[in-house]
Amino acid sequence: MAGSDALSYDAAATVFIASILAWIKGPIFWCLRWRDLFAPTLDLADLHPNRVIHVEAGRNTNVLPAMEECLRHQSSASKRLQLAAES
Repeated sequence: MAGSDALSYDAAATVFIASILAWIKGPIFWCLRWRDLFAPTLDLADLHPNRVIHVEAGRNTNVLPAMEECLRHQSSASKRLQLAAES
């Protein structure tokens, strides 16, 4: 039962964060250790999944540097890839 409670708390936190991010204009970089974000959940929070650029860092220690890299470069490879996918 404790495992399902933790999963419920994680899901609630994700929806809460997504609802805040929905107010921000432009693309959203979502950096994780691995891809465990359920995109339809974002839509429940009015954050369209097409606005989200997922970054899989592979390890917890890589998440912060990945976020910094996304924020540092206006023309980052992930942003160019997202724009190419949209067109």
